[in-house]
Amino acid sequence: MDSRFKNVIGDTLKNSWNKFDMCTANSEGRLMALNNKFLAASWNTNNGGIAILDANNVGSVKPDLPYLKGFKGPVLDLEFSPFRTDLLAATGEDCSVKLFQIPEGGLTTTITQELQGFSGHVKKCSYLNFNPVASDCLLSGSFDETIKIWSVAKGSEFASIAVKEVPSSVWWNENGSLVGCCTKSKNLKVFDPRQNKPVLSVLCHDSAKISKLAWMDSNMLCTVGFTKSN
Repeated sequence: MDSRFKNVIGDTLKNSWNKFDMCTANSEGRLMALNNKFLAASWNTNNGGIAILDANNVGSVKPDLPYLKGFKGPVLDLEFSPFRTDLLAATGEDCSVKLFQIPEGGLTTTITQELQGFSGHVKKCSYLNFNPVASDCLLSGSFDETIKIWSVAKGSEFASIAVKEVPSSVWWNENGSLVGCCTKSKNLKVFDPRQNKPVLSVLCHDSAKISKLAWMDSNMLCTVGFTKSN
């Protein structure tokens, strides 16, 4: 079928960031997070830092930018709370999980003290996800083959799920009752956080390359991966 679009010439979007020095560390997580007020990015700084930019003011990034600091290695995943635009969760190579509160007008000085810290993982942590329904609930997935669920208010561990494989993608379902997890051993597992065993475990893709998942609703999900021939 012929396209109805003819003689179309693409043009570079004028509103773009300049001097955007994002971290170049290998990460299975997200090095950037965005809401309607702020853009957070893992930045190319010593011992891991997070730049906070005004999401509605695109332009050139200042070289003396203040950061969120407090990590001992690169920041590997970021996510804003779906309930509060000023609350950012971050995790990284030093195994820590931290919550930061961003001032109303953004950062004016570097902040080194987190609002809440969580400790318990013993290997690097690459995945974070706020529960979409319960505002006090945050999960983290780590190379130590566990998924931990934390109380945001108390800073304590609510549950620890033994995946027994290295996760490559971890997400809550739509109503926050189940956790889906792809693993580097080619499996898809679904957990009820109130049980320390999978309610579903199936082979999802043939290749050992990383696979990812996304929930379509509370009961249906899809995965993306590779065949044996990649």
